[in-house]
Amino acid sequence: MKIKKIYQIAVAILCVAACVLAACSPAAPGGESTTAGAGSTAAAGSTQSGSAATGAGNTTGSEKPAAGGTRIQLTFGAETVYGTLDDNSVSRDLISRLPLTLTFSDFGGTEKIAYLPEGSAAWDTSDAPDSCTPSAGDITMYAPWGDLAVFYRPFRESDGLVPLGKLDDGGAEKLAAMTGDFSVTLSLADSGAGGTDTAAPAGSKVLVAYFSCTGNTKAVAEKIAALTGGDLYEITPADPYTANDLNYNNSGCRANREMNDPAARPAIGSAAIDISRYDTVVIGYPIWWGTMPRIINTFLDTYDLSGKTVLPFCTSGSSSVSKSASDIRSAEPAANVASGLRVSGANDKNLEGWLRDGGAIK
Repeated sequence: MKIKKIYQIAVAILCVAACVLAACSPAAPGGESTTAGAGSTAAAGSTQSGSAATGAGNTTGSEKPAAGGTRIQLTFGAETVYGTLDDNSVSRDLISRLPLTLTFSDFGGTEKIAYLPEGSAAWDTSDAPDSCTPSAGDITMYAPWGDLAVFYRPFRESDGLVPLGKLDDGGAEKLAAMTGDFSVTLSLADSGAGGTDTAAPAGSKVLVAYFSCTGNTKAVAEKIAALTGGDLYEITPADPYTANDLNYNNSGCRANREMNDPAARPAIGSAAIDISRYDTVVIGYPIWWGTMPRIINTFLDTYDLSGKTVLPFCTSGSSSVSKSASDIRSAEPAANVASGLRVSGANDKNLEGWLRDGGAIK
């Protein structure tokens, strides 16, 4: 009986020891539990917020992946807000299209949404998450339609909503304050972020001067400045153009009167610049009546471009750049005026090659 009692005590001690060892054993590799319970971390790249996990690759708006970190800015009205893009295929695709000017409007009282121009290329969704639960400040894309959406209030998890990044603190509030339709220009926060392979040649200084009424020429000019590392100079009229001024159906509108008068020289309201600092001057404008607006003539009359390389570009769906380039040669006979380029937008595939041919980038 004593031997049996000793045996029972020994077995009990061994059982207790086994339980203690099991309780102290290490968790799964990486310090994460192998079972995802309430409030625990599930598969990598997925977070839970008091609900069941939605699958690997999904993310909440409040916990974005740290990879990437490309800084961008959104300019609208008198405001400029900043944000950071994540590293996924859609974010990289968006970066390649910057600068990009879009019209945003409110949707559902939770977000500002913008539709891409008709004919825009489809987004690259090859390695992007396929859903997210957005929070205030999240920059997203609706995959089925390709629309960009920036949230200023939290929203439920949405399939097909791709997380792209997040605005800095305070950005969502400024965006929410905008009413109606409004124009937003998305661009890289660092104007020289074109990459070392496309930077301006050593010793070369590039000025990108442009006149833009609708924002299209401005977007192209910003893209050129990013590619070349050049300085931007907006040629703004001292007397801004109104919608009525640009109503070409009215033969007496301001634009028509100016274009009918070869001697018209609308005053420039922009601060004067030191043109001697630049070796290359890129000049951008829309096409009015087959050539450049008269305010470009004002710019050419104001600044002597002798000995400089001049690269003219126009934004137009169909009108040629040829006549305006010829007019620039006539106005600046001592300048080296290169072949002009007509583009429809900032994503024109010929833009970088044209700049390279003109010596603005390597």
